[in-house]
Amino acid sequence: MRECRVTGVAQRRLGSASLVAVVATANTVGVRTPTEQLVAHSARRSRARILSVVAVTMDEVRAFASTLPRSNEAFVRGRMKFRVGRIVFLSFSKDGTVMGFGFPKEWRAALVESELEKFSMPSESDMRYSWVHARLAAIDRDEMRDLVENAWALCVPMRVVDDYAGARGYRTGRVSEQRVGSEGH
Repeated sequence: MRECRVTGVAQRRLGSASLVAVVATANTVGVRTPTEQLVAHSARRSRARILSVVAVTMDEVRAFASTLPRSNEAFVRGRMKFRVGRIVFLSFSKDGTVMGFGFPKEWRAALVESELEKFSMPSESDMRYSWVHARLAAIDRDEMRDLVENAWALCVPMRVVDDYAGARGYRTGRVSEQRVGSEGH
C-alpha cells in the first residue's frame, strides 16, 4: 500500500480541533481524502460566510509561521519566504497582498475553482511545484493558520507534525491505522 502525505486543512477548525495531520493512501476508492473534504468544506463555508471577512496581514502570517518548528524566514529576490531546510512552504508577493503556500498539485485546481475570489493558480513557471496563491484580504485568521500549518506539514517529517499536533491537542489520524471499508468487521 503506497502512502503519501496529504494536508490536514481538509478537516478545518471543527470545534476546538484544527490541524489534522494525516497520511492518506493514494487513490483509495470510496474514501474522501482530506483534500476532497477541504474542497467541500471550503465551498460550504464560502457560501455561508458573511461578506465581512477580517483580513490578515503579512505581519500576522509571518508572526505565526515563525512559531512553527524548523521553519526559517528568508528574504530572496525581494520576497519574504519561509522554509524548512531548503524547501519553501510559504512566500509573499513583493507588495505583501498575496501569499503562496504549499498544496498538493492534484487538488489545487479544485481548491481554486471552489473559491475563485480567494485562491489562484501559480504562474506558468511555478505549475511544476505543489503551490497555490491566496489573497490575504480574502482569508481570515483561522483559515490562514490552517493553510500555513498544512503547507508546513508537507515539508517536515511526520514525527515533527505529530509532536506539534499533539502539543496543541489537535486530532491526528493515519488512514493506514484505520480499517478503511471494513464496516465494523
